[in-house]
Amino acid sequence: MAKKVKSAAPNTGVGRWRDAIDGERETSSKKSTRRGGVDKKQAALLVFTLVLCVASAIGFTPLPERISQGFDVQGGVNVKLAATRPDGGEPTTDDMSSAASIVESRVEALGVPGVVVRREGDAIVLQVPGSVDASSTVEDVCRVGHLELVRLDNIGDAEALSKIMAGGSGVELEAGSYTAFLDGSSVARAEVARANDADGYAVDVTFDSEGAQKFSDVTAELAGSTGRIAVVVDGVVRSAPAVQSRIEGGSVSISGGFSEREAKALKASLDFGSLPVDLTETKTAQAASALGEGGLSRVVFAFFASTAAVAVFLLVLFRGLGILAPASLAVEAVLYLGALALLSRFGSFALTCVSLIATALVAALSVGSTVLLLDRARCQAKSGKKSQAAFSRGIKAAVAGDAAIFAVALFLALAVGEPARGFFLALAAGTACDAMAVVCFKAPALRLLWSGLAQRRPGFWGVTRADVEGDRQGRSTEGGE
Repeated sequence: MAKKVKSAAPNTGVGRWRDAIDGERETSSKKSTRRGGVDKKQAALLVFTLVLCVASAIGFTPLPERISQGFDVQGGVNVKLAATRPDGGEPTTDDMSSAASIVESRVEALGVPGVVVRREGDAIVLQVPGSVDASSTVEDVCRVGHLELVRLDNIGDAEALSKIMAGGSGVELEAGSYTAFLDGSSVARAEVARANDADGYAVDVTFDSEGAQKFSDVTAELAGSTGRIAVVVDGVVRSAPAVQSRIEGGSVSISGGFSEREAKALKASLDFGSLPVDLTETKTAQAASALGEGGLSRVVFAFFASTAAVAVFLLVLFRGLGILAPASLAVEAVLYLGALALLSRFGSFALTCVSLIATALVAALSVGSTVLLLDRARCQAKSGKKSQAAFSRGIKAAVAGDAAIFAVALFLALAVGEPARGFFLALAAGTACDAMAVVCFKAPALRLLWSGLAQRRPGFWGVTRADVEGDRQGRSTEGGE
C-alpha cells in the first residue's frame, strides 16, 4: 500500500506563504482580506484620497496663477530705497538694521509673496517679482506708519482745523502744529476688520494699560462738550470722530476709508513699529529670471523625465508590484501642488530656486517611502508570513520618518527668514503630503492588491524564478509507497 512520505527537502518561503494563506481561508472566512473579499476600510481610504485629490486639483488650477513665483524664478524689478534720518543726518548701522527688519516684517504681514529684502549700506533693496505691483509694495513698506491720536483743541494749524471741522479727511497737518496724547507706541494689539459702515476697512486697536487709562481720561473729558479726536497717520488726518461718552477698556476702531491693503499696512506698522529712517525710492531696474528664458519649463520637464525614469526602474525591479510607484507619485504630486497653492493663497510661499531644490528632495522622499513598503511586502511574501502583517512595520517607519522631517522643517521655517523659509516650508508640506499618501493611498492600495492578485499570482509580487522552482521541487518530492 502506498504511503505518503514527506520529503526532507526544506519548504521554501513561497510554500510557507501559500500554507499561511490556505490556513487563513479555512479559519477566517469572515475576514475581508480573504480571496475574493474587499476590505471596506481600505477602499474607503482610497475613495477619500480620490476626493482629496480632486479638491486639491481644483485648488491649484490654473497652476501659474495659484502658486506664486519668486523673484529669481520669474524675474521682476529691483527697487533701491535710500535711507535718511528724519533730522537729515546719516543713518547709523543700528538704524539700518532696524529698518531692514521692519521692512521685511511688513512685507510678510502684507502677504506679498516672493519679495526679497536686502540691505546695501545706507540703502535697502527690494526684489519684487513681476507678478506683484512694485509701486504699491514700495509705498506700503516705505510708509513711516506713525499713528497719533490728537484732540482737536490741541491743533494749532487753523487752516487744517477748519477743513477737519467741515468734515474733510486726508488733511495734512503741519509738523509741530499739534500735540498727540497717544501714539502707536501704546498699542498692544491691532487687527484688520470691516468698517462699521461697511465702506472700506478699519483697524481695531487695543492700547496697553497705561494707554487705555489715558484714552479713558481724555474721552471722559471730551464727552461733556462733544469734543473730537483726530486720528493722524504719518501727519495726515484720516478721521475725526466726535466723542459721545467715556470709552473704557482701551479698545477703539480706527477708520477713515482704508482699503484692505492700507489697513494691512497700518496694522503692520503698529505691529512692528515705525521706521527709524525715511526711505526714498532712488533707482528701479528690471531683472531677468535666474533660470533664464523658459528656464522653469526646462526644470519642470527635467523633473518629470527623471521621475518617469525612476518609475520605470521600479516597475522593472518590483514587476507588477511596481505599478504603485507611478500611481503614488501622481497622487502625492496632486496633493503637494494643492498644499503649495494654499500656502501661496495666504502669502506664505513663493516658488524660488531654493524651494525647487526642496521639491526634488520631496520627490526623493516619496520614492523612498514607496520602495520601503514594496520591498518589505516582497520580502515578507518570500518569508512566508501572512500578507496583512507583511508591511505594517514599513508603514510605521515611513510615517515616523516623514513626521520627524516635518517637525524639523516646520520649526526651521518659523525660525528663519527668506529665502530659507521657502525651502523649509516646501519640505514640510511635502513630507506631510507623503505621510498622508502612505496612510491613505499607498498602504490601502497595497493591502487590496494583497487580498486579490497576491493570492492568485505570486510572481506578480516579484518572487524570483528560483524560489518558484524550489517550491515546485519540494512539492513534487512529497509522496511514497
